[in-house]
Amino acid sequence: MKEGRQRIFYGYVVIAAATFILTIAWGANRTFGVFLDPMLDEFGWTRAGISGAYTLATVIMGAISIVAGGLMDRFGPRVVMIGCGVFLSSSYLLMAQISSISQMYLFYGLIAGIGMSGAYSPLLSVAVRWFTRRRALITGILGVVVMPLVFSVLLSVYDWRISYVILGGVVLVAILSAATFLRRDPSEMGLLPYGADDTRLEDSNLKVSGLSLGEAVRGRQFWLLSTVSFCDYFVMNVVIVHIVIYTIDLGIEATTAAGVLSLAAGVSIPARIIVGGIADKIGNKVALLICLFMSTVAFILLLGARELWMLYLFAIIFGFSLWSSMAMISPLTADLFGLKSHATIFASRGFIGALGGAAGPVVAGYIFDVTGSYQWAFIISLLVSVIAIIATLSLKPNAIAKDVPRSDA
Repeated sequence: MKEGRQRIFYGYVVIAAATFILTIAWGANRTFGVFLDPMLDEFGWTRAGISGAYTLATVIMGAISIVAGGLMDRFGPRVVMIGCGVFLSSSYLLMAQISSISQMYLFYGLIAGIGMSGAYSPLLSVAVRWFTRRRALITGILGVVVMPLVFSVLLSVYDWRISYVILGGVVLVAILSAATFLRRDPSEMGLLPYGADDTRLEDSNLKVSGLSLGEAVRGRQFWLLSTVSFCDYFVMNVVIVHIVIYTIDLGIEATTAAGVLSLAAGVSIPARIIVGGIADKIGNKVALLICLFMSTVAFILLLGARELWMLYLFAIIFGFSLWSSMAMISPLTADLFGLKSHATIFASRGFIGALGGAAGPVVAGYIFDVTGSYQWAFIISLLVSVIAIIATLSLKPNAIAKDVPRSDA
């Protein structure tokens, strides 16, 4: 069955299902900072201590995502996502019962980390398998909506324990339902990727072109891309975990403070689509550089932000830049290494990124606990963003996988 015989290319169904899963899984993940304030009030733990649970979850997610990516390459995404959905929902349901910080590290740090391992690398790898053209645009569609704001409102009605139960139930039903529509690649349905020329590209080539993980890690490009991910995740998680409580510390009401994070997430939805479309025209590397430059501007603004409108402006620039830059990483990985082991390579890069994401919240929390201010945390985030720019400038798409079809072909 060829693409032209179908009224709707099934790749769009796959993208819709993946988008829904990412929206729920990462939207739930972004609520961590919203729960931070009521948990601090109840338990009196330090910010660095609570942030450590998010850090552990990030490390576990990155490590297990390599396994999840390998399983996806072999068996497809449905089984992987169903298993991850069960772990993730269980984590939130168990969080409603915690009474000690060790339980938080177990239920959130370990179990949520396992659950999140399938909610990025395997799904974005599926996207680039279904689309040869418009890869950056399609991966840009995979985004996160405004769940932090929704759960901030819930917390004003219910306590944080009931809110976690609701979150766990939503995650379980949503992910397991959407996972049934996923397929690993077009060959499972007798199709070719969108934009592929069936006179030149055989189904078998879709699975074998490109580099293995072992070949990729022996090259400089893998480590440069991993450095970019380390820096991006570091900065991203500083904002995700601490921006809401930083805004509350300025004297702004909690629901309004959650709106700052939700605004960044909301802006990133059209931004990822816009930036993804631009990347297909000007190249993933150039588009990524533009996003990283904008991110540095956002942190320069944040250093002086003391009023709500300045925080909103930061959220808009940050959401449009660094948050949307994730749309380029998966197709850029395909540009560099091909599709043969895309999910495994992408996840391995993600694990190194996760180490940065793990460090960011704890570093920021420790700085606040010691100094009573986030100023140095934001300065460090700015410097880390500059390092990401330098690493990106050194990337050479197709320097390794020269025989692999490019995303802008």
